[in-house]
Amino acid sequence: MLLLTDPVDEITVARMGTYKGKSLKAVDRAEAADAGVEQAEKEKYANLLEHLKSKLPEVTEVRLTSRLKESAACLVAAEGSMSAHMERLMHRWGRDTDALGGGTKRVLELNGKHPAVEAVLRLYEKDAADVRVEGYARLLYEQAVIAEGSRVKDPAALAKRINDLLVRDASKD
Repeated sequence: MLLLTDPVDEITVARMGTYKGKSLKAVDRAEAADAGVEQAEKEKYANLLEHLKSKLPEVTEVRLTSRLKESAACLVAAEGSMSAHMERLMHRWGRDTDALGGGTKRVLELNGKHPAVEAVLRLYEKDAADVRVEGYARLLYEQAVIAEGSRVKDPAALAKRINDLLVRDASKD
């Protein structure tokens, strides 16, 4: 594993492709797909993932991943598209990323073993029309946006969703 911290490392590594016979792959790419996710788990979450995809127009796909251990969700660049880091670099350099294929939708990957994702599944199975399912999906997406280093489009709406959760949880006592 290489930890690259210079802003232009992504450009350099992408051009290299291999080093000492080893293929170089970015961890924020969707190429790994759902490797390592058990078939039973895929089937268990299939309907929920389709539902979330229909509720989150900002993503191209919602799928399970085995790459996450402690996090509930992450965003990865679809194969052949620009990464979030590269988009930020291009913006800093004054480049129009939309004209270069940037500003692209990401793939939302969920950790099916995370308690938050399991809770959304239980809620969905209980009542697929429950508005909280979409709200929680949006929270998972927005936390993934923040984790990738990008900005949430509507911080006020995010704050409202978090505050609603706080009120609902605190009211249980």
